[in-house]
Amino acid sequence: MEHPTICFAVTQHNEIIPLKVTKVKDYKDGCYRYTFEINHSKPSRYMKNQYEAFFEDKFVSEEAPLCDEFTPFRLTLNEAIELAKKELKKKEASLISQLNETRNRINSVDTKALELAEAIGLSQP
Repeated sequence: MEHPTICFAVTQHNEIIPLKVTKVKDYKDGCYRYTFEINHSKPSRYMKNQYEAFFEDKFVSEEAPLCDEFTPFRLTLNEAIELAKKELKKKEASLISQLNETRNRINSVDTKALELAEAIGLSQP
């Protein structure tokens, strides 16, 4: 199995952290443990915190490599950018859907209020 020397991690907030592979431990059963360090001259506090919490090391197998579609790791910066944008666009679509639903509910308040007033014999609100 060929191992990368650098990669990029995409955080849960869709920030990109450049990583350098510092060690690969081969367990001789198709499993590997990658150890990383941040590959940036002046990493932000956020990068450091995310790195320590999620990206210091990673266990993988030959069937589930480090940089595949199911992990937050990507081999190139362009792939990491693409993943971050994809996730942000999914979030945007969800928020637009929620916004449209809220707008529809706002628009239906007057109609429902008129129906309610009519049903209980009140003059129009």
